[in-house]
Amino acid sequence: MKKKQIAVTWLAAMAVFVLSGCAMVGPDFTRPEAPVAESWSEQGQLDASGLINTSQKETDHRD
Repeated sequence: MKKKQIAVTWLAAMAVFVLSGCAMVGPDFTRPEAPVAESWSEQGQLDASGLINTSQKETDHRD
């Protein structure tokens, strides 16, 4: 009977420990400002025409 009581106490302590991580930070918490770039580092259009070979259609799909 004592082992069962220890197990229940241990389980309750672990539940309190795990659920305490879900607690709110506080009522005065404000999200910090994230740095945002004014513009992209690479300007212009990307040309993806050479990335995919569309001249042949794949017909053998026996994976």
